[in-house]
Amino acid sequence: MSINKYFSKRLKELRLSKGLNQPQLATELNMSVKTLGSWETGFRIPTVDTLCELASYFHVSLDYLTGYDYLSSNHNDEESATLETAM
Repeated sequence: MSINKYFSKRLKELRLSKGLNQPQLATELNMSVKTLGSWETGFRIPTVDTLCELASYFHVSLDYLTGYDYLSSNHNDEESATLETAM
């Protein structure tokens, strides 16, 4: 699974964990709902600067936001299959 897919899933999870809908988060981050939606669907990925801003806003690491924390760890095939099935 690509980093873009992990990012999309995690961004949506983080937004929902704050109890926000897309228009509310877009307003807080001073961006369009269309842009935010394209990130959550995996159609686009933000710039590195924007990724840093998102990580700061949600108080998470860039590794977590992009899924690199999962990709770089040593998981066995069964764990990988379980995560990909959940996505």
